[in-house]
Amino acid sequence: MDLPDKFRVKLRPNKAQESIEAEKNSWYKISVKEPATDGKANKALLDLLKDRTGKRYIIKHGKRSKKKLVERF
Repeated sequence: MDLPDKFRVKLRPNKAQESIEAEKNSWYKISVKEPATDGKANKALLDLLKDRTGKRYIIKHGKRSKKKLVERF
């Protein structure tokens, strides 16, 4: 999967299946299985991005929000 170097994410924690869906204006809806407690969903997000793209990303803004700005590291 090819993702831009910088994009916005609407994170959906506690989902049965992990997925990445493109939306409008460089937004991506990303579902992870982990809950949004103790940074588990954020870690799952970064792990999923690395598994799907082979590249490392960091959360630039929104570590405590479902809406995030993610950038390639």
